[in-house]
Amino acid sequence: MLSFIKGLVKNLTYFLPIKLEQQKITLAYIYFDNPRTLEKIIFLLSKFDLNLKKHFEIVIVDDCSKKYPAKDVLNRLIATDSDLDIDLYRIVDDIFWNVSGARNLSVAKAKYDWVLMLDMDLIIDEENFKKILNIKKRPRKHYFPKRISKESLEIKSHPAAMLISKHDFWSVGGYDEDFAGHYGNDPIFKKNLRKISKPIFLKNIYLIDNRGFKDSESSIKYKKFFKEIDEPHELKIKRNSTPYKSQKPFRFSFKRVTLKQK
Repeated sequence: MLSFIKGLVKNLTYFLPIKLEQQKITLAYIYFDNPRTLEKIIFLLSKFDLNLKKHFEIVIVDDCSKKYPAKDVLNRLIATDSDLDIDLYRIVDDIFWNVSGARNLSVAKAKYDWVLMLDMDLIIDEENFKKILNIKKRPRKHYFPKRISKESLEIKSHPAAMLISKHDFWSVGGYDEDFAGHYGNDPIFKKNLRKISKPIFLKNIYLIDNRGFKDSESSIKYKKFFKEIDEPHELKIKRNSTPYKSQKPFRFSFKRVTLKQK
């Protein structure tokens, strides 16, 4: 009976409005050998107003980087700025293109109810973060910011860069981690999510598309991968009827990485 009451209270609080001063967001980044890009992201976020920094945490999942582990990059940067709340995890198993698993881990480790899921080549500035913070976030809805290029050209929303509640994310079981070794994400996740949560495409909120760094090992790796594909392949995916999370949270080993203190 007690567990039932606790569950009922938890579900009720999910539907209650949150005051602006209480709103906090997790910025969830997936990292793979992108040192320059990570440096730029942390530098920009470190320049946010001190009071604004209290409204977000940063969760970074390093997908088994070999040359430039995120730990080394962050330890060097944190030596000059410790105001940011950064939580770093490293996937130990080297699973090629384990984006789905990395996204699941980032959401699982988020301490706030709302998560802005981001790729390493997407940057949010202070102005647009304030707008996202001010969104009247509603249950059963997830939000897609637009993208803008470094040349100030507007680009359509990234299909995986969204503001979503942990409740909705896990209601469909998260991403299927069997969808590894391929470019992109689990397409069935998007289909199932739309059954329970309405996508909202934000008109005046932007993420800066920061692709193009020459030293991005992931970019080099992906370009090589595409060259090896002679023709398009139709990927057939089998998915069990039960949600993925109910079977097993993660199909890989990972560890929480302790960063240096200033």
